[in-house]
Amino acid sequence: MKKLCPCCGEEMEETTRAGKILDNFAGGSCRGIVANYMGYKYTGIELRPEQVEANRNNALDILPLN
Repeated sequence: MKKLCPCCGEEMEETTRAGKILDNFAGGSCRGIVANYMGYKYTGIELRPEQVEANRNNALDILPLN
């Protein structure tokens, strides 16, 4: 089942009905952050270590720590 991300207008693959999303081409942090706000468990795959680090830092700045 695919869902449309309301913030960035891109499709995200929902891997199970348990609310898990697998993003094979993660790139930036927008989809992961929006998925978190929507209550999904998000897994993004990105090959560039510097992009992964930038995404983590961006998420930590925006999302509350649980």
